[in-house]
Amino acid sequence: MKKRYKTKIAVEVLGNLLLGVVLLTTILVYTPALAQLRDYNPQGLEATTLEEVLALRDEEIDLATAIMILYREWDPSFDATGPLQEIDRMALQLELRISPGDSPERTVNLINRYLLRENAYFGTSLDPADPEKLQKSAVLCLVGNKEGNCLGLSLLYLALGERLGLPFYGVAAPEHVFVRYDDGAKRINVDTTEKGREYKDSHYEKNFMLHSTYGDYDFYLRSLTKREIIGLFLSNLGIAYYEKGMYDQAIARYRKAVEISPNHPEAHFTLGYQSKPIWGGCTCRLSGWGRLLPLRAL
Repeated sequence: MKKRYKTKIAVEVLGNLLLGVVLLTTILVYTPALAQLRDYNPQGLEATTLEEVLALRDEEIDLATAIMILYREWDPSFDATGPLQEIDRMALQLELRISPGDSPERTVNLINRYLLRENAYFGTSLDPADPEKLQKSAVLCLVGNKEGNCLGLSLLYLALGERLGLPFYGVAAPEHVFVRYDDGAKRINVDTTEKGREYKDSHYEKNFMLHSTYGDYDFYLRSLTKREIIGLFLSNLGIAYYEKGMYDQAIARYRKAVEISPNHPEAHFTLGYQSKPIWGGCTCRLSGWGRLLPLRAL
């Protein structure tokens, strides 16, 4: 009888311990303020202005914080506290799923499944003539909305990757942005607006009609720095200001984009075109984050 009683007590204690572990895990996952992401505490989390961001080394920049600082220029009422906590929460959930020994393929698949299928984030193409939707589409995914353009979805992917310490980089093609996993040994392109589908560089070279000399300009299809990604967002912000008729603000954003991302062809072209729009010729409207460009001229 005593042996049975002791066994019953031991089972109850073990059950309570397991329940406690489950409850603690739930609290950590759903309460970001009580949890800390593993080894993630860059100086960029404390930045409050773009100047403070750009004064940091690239690895100390927190991309989500930087983008939200810029978005607050567009919408002064915007409060980044909640969105940043939501990104932390999502990163914590992913951290529980991804093991240090997981292969690059498994890691990418886990993030794609979580972000693009379970949480149903999806890509959209918006008319640049609507500046409000254009600007929001590049940041919506960072503030909890499910819909965003290629830049917006890629920014969320990169924000999660940097919190998890994973080697993800933004990559640009003409009129398009996607994400790349690159640990030096394995490289995987992730097209966020194609449900995470992998395409080789040759796909983008063909589909975006990149001339064989594009590599000489050291921008397209290269893994970009965080500063260069910020430059892409600044260009997007400039386009939105331009479409809203705020030309001085637009040109200031283009100039800043060129300053921090000097190899970006479209930033140079758009600055010149919109500063003195007298160029003629065949043009096409960009889908998502561009303005008017010569048809595949870059």
